[in-house]
Amino acid sequence: MPFHLNVYKHQLGYDKLMIKICLSYKSIILVCTAVMVFGISMWVAGVTQAADVSAESDESVKVSLIANTKAVKANVPFKLAVELKMAPGWHTYYKEPGDAGIATTVEWVLPQDFHVGPLEWKKPERFEESGLITLGYKDQTIIVSTVTPPAKLRAGSRLRFAAKVKWLACRELCVPGLAEVSLSLPVTTNNAFLESDNEQQFSQAPISSGSSRSILEDELKPQGTGGSPPNLYVGLMFAFLGGFILNFMPCVLPVISIKLLGFVQQAAEESKRIFKLGVAFACGILFSSVVLSLVVVSLQIAGQQVGWGFQFQNPGFVIVMSTVILLLALSLFGLFYVTFPGGQLQLAWLGSQEGYVGSFGNGVLATVLATPCTAPFLGTAVGFAFTQPWWAIMLIFLAIGFGMSFPYLLLTANPGWMRIIPKPGNWMKVFKELMGFVLLATVVWLLWILGGQLGLVGALSTLAFLLCVGFAAWLVAQMTDLSSSTRKVVCVWTLALSTVALAYYFWLHPVLSVPEGKIDTASMPELARQDSDSVSKIDWQPFSIETLNEELNQGKTVFIDFTADWCLTCKVNEKTAIETTAVAKKMKALGVVAFKADWTKQNPSITKLLQKFGRSGVPLYVIFPAGKPLEPLVLPEVVTPTLILEKLAEAANKGNAN
Repeated sequence: MPFHLNVYKHQLGYDKLMIKICLSYKSIILVCTAVMVFGISMWVAGVTQAADVSAESDESVKVSLIANTKAVKANVPFKLAVELKMAPGWHTYYKEPGDAGIATTVEWVLPQDFHVGPLEWKKPERFEESGLITLGYKDQTIIVSTVTPPAKLRAGSRLRFAAKVKWLACRELCVPGLAEVSLSLPVTTNNAFLESDNEQQFSQAPISSGSSRSILEDELKPQGTGGSPPNLYVGLMFAFLGGFILNFMPCVLPVISIKLLGFVQQAAEESKRIFKLGVAFACGILFSSVVLSLVVVSLQIAGQQVGWGFQFQNPGFVIVMSTVILLLALSLFGLFYVTFPGGQLQLAWLGSQEGYVGSFGNGVLATVLATPCTAPFLGTAVGFAFTQPWWAIMLIFLAIGFGMSFPYLLLTANPGWMRIIPKPGNWMKVFKELMGFVLLATVVWLLWILGGQLGLVGALSTLAFLLCVGFAAWLVAQMTDLSSSTRKVVCVWTLALSTVALAYYFWLHPVLSVPEGKIDTASMPELARQDSDSVSKIDWQPFSIETLNEELNQGKTVFIDFTADWCLTCKVNEKTAIETTAVAKKMKALGVVAFKADWTKQNPSITKLLQKFGRSGVPLYVIFPAGKPLEPLVLPEVVTPTLILEKLAEAANKGNAN
């Protein structure tokens, strides 16, 4: 969209022309893009800085290696155990830590030809703090493995056994730990020398890894739309198709509708310029795709687990997006202007460049808003990408960008097709203002997401901050004009920016400075925290890996809804397909246990389970048939009540046939 140019005579004379350039919504996009990139950068820096927390004390956990025998005999199995003793107030984590924490890991270092079995764990304790549920151990625990010696050993020799142990110990703060422990055992041929003094520790009976199923350790055989592409070529094709379909998902509708408004204004221009504007829009999409892929690769190198739409799990990013969308909405209402004098040559150059910059920025915004949504083929492609080398991740993200930009390139490359678009007229002003309300609705949606992340206080504080941002924009528009002196413009802009800075300090900083897990969720409104759970037709159970394993081990049919507050596709599916009377009655009749795996905030357990199905984002719908948990049914990203009923019946038939 070109600048709106109003050239008028100055009251002092015709020779003093003043030019007012009204900054439209596309003109602000460049600034908004910089703000978004800054927000992501700050978040990545915060994540990286969090990884550099040093240990408070080496005394929080004592690690040792023990055995249930004093000697080793050929072909006679024995047990080795890593014993962890925690200082008072400290705890370590189970193999499935829950909503937070990191699992303790053990890497065995054994003599040649010795074989070791899977790790066996004691039953963990349940810790709950600020709404987060974790599983782990306090005081003392052991992690056991059965070791089988080879058939031949040299009697009288001594053998060294070692274990490399990594853990995370938490109290008020969390301290990572790393140690290598070892012991030496002689080789004997006499059974009398096998008795040990450690029987009391081993008599605590750890949970045998074979006595109960752990869904994160099992080898699943998903039925339906699960699984990963067989190779990179198929993955790229899936990515292109998923990106193309993403244009029709609800997340991008506000930006796409504005882009259509731009097409209307471009319809009367030269065909070459129309195509160049389409290319600029596509470049914006591809640029943001590359940036997202680089962020993903960087976080993976830093040891973080991320997925599609991960940035919306960070409240700071959601606040930045709310600010950007609010400024775009105000620009559509004609509130936000930037004015400066200039000559006719400068004016001509700016007028020609603004359309390209605006189209480019519009492509960036469309991509960022598209990330909370997933589409058919897209979830599988991105899940496959996250398991590949860095260069494959970038290729697949670029393929998504090409797919998303393809319809616009096709439309602008064929100017004759633009004839189907209505001619410019007065209706455009009404349509533009209508799109402003659509963007304000997007701000409301983002505030609702914040309600689920920061609670009611956080959402209201952000609303107050946005009010100050709107006031600052109005201040600049009302107190500066073409006749304003440079001094006045500087003063007004200083006042406006100071207003925003003070608003951040008084409203946002107190909320964002609260450590994760310490946010007061007691004041969180039910609308933002539980969506419609209070009036749900389905009896949703709180999700945890431990509870899921218990239900699967009891042979029950399980339905999991992987969802997030920021995922519009998830919410549409829940309202139109899942939370229906027919589906609820069917689940109750079949005795289905329903879990809602909420990925609104970062949750390592949910991320790992998504990866088990080759996915990196939501929505995902899975049904585990009773008695056959290794053959789950995976539903597509977009579901209908009929499809869910059919899959529930299929799961019931599998369970009956077991």
